Amino acid sequence: VLLKNDAGVWQIASTRDISDVTDAAGQLAELADVLKGEWTSRTSDGVQMDLAFGWDDSGKFLTGEILPTTPDAAPQTATMRIGWNAARKSIVSWIFDSEGGALQAVWADSDNGWTVRTEGTTAEGETMTANQELTTDGKDTLVWKITNKVIDGEQQPDNTLRFVRRPPEPEEKDAKEK
Repeated sequence: VLLKNDAGVWQIASTRDISDVTDAAGQLAELADVLKGEWTSRTSDGVQMDLAFGWDDSGKFLTGEILPTTPDAAPQTATMRIGWNAARKSIVSWIFDSEGGALQAVWADSDNGWTVRTEGTTAEGETMTANQELTTDGKDTLVWKITNKVIDGEQQPDNTLRFVRRPPEPEEKDAKEK
């Protein structure tokens, strides 16, 4: 807001920064504020899941790297891309895993976060569907609940993962400071 002062000079009276919600990045801004960063989750059976999210080079998509690690198997990586579908007026995502599986999902705002409806195929060609709910528990904890997961017609157990934000690695002091 500009106002003319007593001397007749225009001055900024107030200003605010508003995301441009007309483009993809604007539509993803709230989700990006929650997801950006590195996250980790450990389950009681020894599975560790690491996530890292950030903007891609175009600034229009969120990208993610997913690394699940189990004590008795080689890690299987996956990549995720999250974007805005202007025709559907919704957030959409795609996941591709290192074994050849592919999933797509449609996201919708919910009271405490997002609901995510996922469908796709495993690397073996089995169909898979699941409902997911992503909520926060403070700014440094994500709760990712997976329900109604069906792989090749077989109902899978529900699962809830709690991810905590990993702090950034400490920066190394340069030689002058050592």
